[in-house]
Amino acid sequence: YFVSTVGRDEAVIREYIRHQEQEDQRLEQLNLWR
Repeated sequence: YFVSTVGRDEAVIREYIRHQEQEDQRLEQLNLWR
C-alpha cells in the first residue's frame, strides 16, 4: 500500500487503486465462467 506526503499524488494513487479493484472484479467474473 502507498504512503504519500504530496497531496497531488493522492488522487493518482486513489485512481490506481480503484482501477486495480475493478480489474480484480473483472478477473473474478471471468473465473466464474470457467
